[in-house]
Amino acid sequence: MNKIWFKEKLKALKMSQRQLGKKIGLDPAAVSYMFQGKRSMSMDDAKAIADVFMVPVTEIMRQAGIDVVDDVRKVPIAGHIGSDCQVTLLPKGTHDTIIAPADVPNGSFALQMRAVNTPKDGWIYFVSGSHLEPAECMDKLCVVALTDGRLMQAAIKRGYKQGLYNLVIMCSTTSVLENKEIAWAAKVLWILPT
Repeated sequence: MNKIWFKEKLKALKMSQRQLGKKIGLDPAAVSYMFQGKRSMSMDDAKAIADVFMVPVTEIMRQAGIDVVDDVRKVPIAGHIGSDCQVTLLPKGTHDTIIAPADVPNGSFALQMRAVNTPKDGWIYFVSGSHLEPAECMDKLCVVALTDGRLMQAAIKRGYKQGLYNLVIMCSTTSVLENKEIAWAAKVLWILPT
């Protein structure tokens, strides 16, 4: 039991152990015994404390001395990337899910590469759910929404005309779409080869 961590969390919230006990429905003595390691922490206790501390329940479990292998979060495989790097989104309700890397934020999604003629066929791309301005994504691999309605996977570069961007497409071959107007971009966070 990492007593110091729990005390620091309570201090940051300006809360006593007694107040925490009231908030989670436990006798203050039970909370004290739990933080001293003299009383085991139930899963319900861990969930309630995680809600108060505003941290994942796995973090509470780690600090309580319980071995936690990893935070497991599944994200939808929301579509696929073709051999031309064009992104096709699948209808809602038809998504498979995949376990995401631990640091992939909530709201992210995955795309599967479907390009039989490339070594990347089947690879999974984890994409941020945040839509950013293209200038925030310079030189980054992204899912790019063009103003003409197309979705592409590409690295964003400065265009040759003001307010426009070049898209470096690296799927079956490398090509460049010059001077494209971009509505938004979402960064590729992780690539999982298969």
